Amino acid sequence: MADSAAATGGRAVVETSEVPVGGGVIVRDRAVVVTQPREGRFRVFSAICTHQGCVVSSISQRRIVCGCHGSRFRISDGGVVQGPASRPLAKKSFRIRRGKIFLT
Repeated sequence: MADSAAATGGRAVVETSEVPVGGGVIVRDRAVVVTQPREGRFRVFSAICTHQGCVVSSISQRRIVCGCHGSRFRISDGGVVQGPASRPLAKKSFRIRRGKIFLT
């Protein structure tokens, strides 16, 4: 039987238990943001702001925040809530295995 990590694209990004409901975590070494808009519903986005390529800096009040120029994105779909960014954060494909999130 194949190792679950190998079957899903390498090492885990984060454990689901580390992602707060209504918030998320920024995984800088993988350049992704993992969110949990509702309990048990996870989303993964690029952590690279679509405005000028800065790495987003925080998650606050259900928004992913870019500290460089103030853009804000929804944790549910990566859509722009406040510019200057005009495009949503890129969605990333992922799987959940044994309580861990893996990029696919």
